[in-house]
Amino acid sequence: MGFRTKVTLLYVGFLTLIIIAMSAAIVGVVRPTVIASIDKSLRSVTETVRPNIHVVSATQPDSVGAAIHILGDEFLRMPGISVQVWQTGNDRSNVDPLLIASSRDLEGIEEALDPLCVNLTQVTFSDVSPQFSLNAMPLRVMTHPIVTADGQHVGVVQVAASAMIVDDLTDYVLSLVIVVAVVGVLIAIILGWAVAYEALRPLQEMTAAAGHISTSNDLSTRLPAGLPNDEIGKVARAFNHMMARLERLFAVQQRFIADLSHELRTPLTAIRGNLDLVKRYGRDQNAFDAIETETIRMTRMVDEVLLLARVDSGHVEMQLRPLDLDVLLLDTFNILFSLEEVKDRNLNVKVDKLEKLRVVGDADHLQLMIRNVIANAIRFTPDGGEVVLSLCSRDGRSALIEVQDSGIGIDQNDITRIFDRFYQVDSSRANRRNAYGAGLGLSIVKWVVDSHDGEIEVESELNRGSTFRIVMPLAD
Repeated sequence: MGFRTKVTLLYVGFLTLIIIAMSAAIVGVVRPTVIASIDKSLRSVTETVRPNIHVVSATQPDSVGAAIHILGDEFLRMPGISVQVWQTGNDRSNVDPLLIASSRDLEGIEEALDPLCVNLTQVTFSDVSPQFSLNAMPLRVMTHPIVTADGQHVGVVQVAASAMIVDDLTDYVLSLVIVVAVVGVLIAIILGWAVAYEALRPLQEMTAAAGHISTSNDLSTRLPAGLPNDEIGKVARAFNHMMARLERLFAVQQRFIADLSHELRTPLTAIRGNLDLVKRYGRDQNAFDAIETETIRMTRMVDEVLLLARVDSGHVEMQLRPLDLDVLLLDTFNILFSLEEVKDRNLNVKVDKLEKLRVVGDADHLQLMIRNVIANAIRFTPDGGEVVLSLCSRDGRSALIEVQDSGIGIDQNDITRIFDRFYQVDSSRANRRNAYGAGLGLSIVKWVVDSHDGEIEVESELNRGSTFRIVMPLAD
């Protein structure tokens, strides 16, 4: 059973229960209301009859009882109303009830409208089906006692009206309710199916989109915009956001593989070329130096790629602890002079300012971050230039690491992309004597900065140099 069918059946089921409850309530209210209206009419007729009944009290102690006299017969001709006046004797006598008067529709009938209530001494309403000339038509009977001035019960007045309207109206209302309920359920099924279809349409589109992606590998598939801001709309927008992110990550992965293949091809080609020279002409120191250089470059590239791969998989754990950032920066600065980028270079690399500051971080990754930033500045600064490193406090709450160089600079259009993996400015390639970089160093720097809740800023101007500023929170 489909989800839409389940939703429709659930909706129709609840609506059917509501309709049944309301129908029962309507039928339950109609019948008592009609009966109450008939009873009110019977009371009114009784109040009209009673003034026309005169009771003559007995004059002798041993008399059978008071005599009942009818003063007029107008009340006996009321249309649709049956009336009987019965004399039952006083409370001490055992005289059988005597019919004193009855309405025209009861002429010739000696049976009481409700025989069970003739001897009652209180007002009573009853439902009967007499077996005489009224064709067993159900009656609503009101029995009202006749009482003398001294409180003796000497008779009763029975007033009756047809109760057929009660059953007819109840049956009519019940039939009408059943018809309305059936029509309402049918309409509910149609509307419920349509509403469920419209509400679940985005989910069907998402299912179709997912199926299309699985068969065609097309990550550009999106659900249509303009969906309402409800739960389904939020799911659809989350789906579009997920697809955009997947498409972007897939594009990054493809570009990463392509760039990695290109960058690895260069040192491998150089190694093969120099090996061919060695094989053809014998031992050549320059060829061995070139092979060593390209091997170092390729090794560094592979290490950086492996690190970023571990970062993407979430397998890199930061060993955070308080440490002296000034000591770490100075150690990294001293290590740089042993690198190939600095050897045989006519550069003025110096430390301008170094404050004692403590941060919470991972020493190895922070050292890698500082080394990559300084190495990047050295790599893009021509001979005769200057690279200045400084560390100071910013607002007493953050540590500011600043690396400033007088190198070739970065175009403003490239600043936003320099942290992308394998991204390299084409115009900068010709200005590097040692092409050890593969465009991964600054990507690693950005990751380390973000992992330490820091920020990195870049200011640069072509042919006038660049300044990298790294801001990190101080330890408490």
